[in-house]
Amino acid sequence: MRSKGFTLIELLIVISLLALTSSIVVPKLWGQYTSFNTQHSIQTFWGNTLKQVRKENSKTKSFFVEENLSWLKAQAEEQDLRIKSHTPIVFRADGFVSSGHIDLLTDSNDVWRLEVKMPYGEVEIKKI
Repeated sequence: MRSKGFTLIELLIVISLLALTSSIVVPKLWGQYTSFNTQHSIQTFWGNTLKQVRKENSKTKSFFVEENLSWLKAQAEEQDLRIKSHTPIVFRADGFVSSGHIDLLTDSNDVWRLEVKMPYGEVEIKKI
C-alpha cells in the first residue's frame, strides 16, 4: 500500500528553494523601496525649491539658485539631504531656465544628482 504525502527530503528541498529565492528577491525589493523613498524626498525638495524661486523671481528679473543660499540648505535638510556640490541654475522672468545640477548626499552616503536642463527647466533625478 502506497502512503499519501511528502517525504522529509522533499519538504527540505522545497524549504531550501524558498529560502534561496527569498534571499535573492527580498534585498532587491528593499533596495527599490529605499530608492523610491529617496527619489520622493528629492522631488519634494525640488518642489519646495521651485515655490521659493517663484516667490523670489516675482521680485527680480532673474534669480540664481546657488549653493550658498541658506533657504536651499534648509530645504535639503528638511528632507534629510545634504548639498554636496552645485552648479548655479538661473531662472529668468520669461520662463527660461539655464542648465545646472545639484548633487545631494543621503544619510546612507549615496549621491543623487538633480539635473535641470535648458530651456524650460526639465528635471532628471539619478543616482551617481
